[in-house]
Amino acid sequence: MIYTAIDHTRKNNKHSFTADFETSVIYMTDNEENVVDRMSYEEIIAAIQQLSPAYRTVLNLYIIDGFTHDEIAKQLDIAVGTSKSNLFKARQQLQQILKNENKIQIAKNVG
Repeated sequence: MIYTAIDHTRKNNKHSFTADFETSVIYMTDNEENVVDRMSYEEIIAAIQQLSPAYRTVLNLYIIDGFTHDEIAKQLDIAVGTSKSNLFKARQQLQQILKNENKIQIAKNVG
């Protein structure tokens, strides 16, 4: 009888601890800044220049010029999947570059 009661409770209350996304609100202050906000234009360009040429080209065409992956594939004579893959890898490399540069900046400020 105890196990039946436990099973019944688990079955009927399994979603009781989840919040409704529509009623949940996350407050963020406007004065919070991230690493990119603190970087200068030159630092961002320097980080992008560190990418391999294939990754940098797709990143520029997609993010800066606003081309779709189909348009990029036609311009560069590559597959659409290659364009998507290069953009994904470019973003990963760029994040790693920015993390490394941020660590260097923190070390300079502490030391």
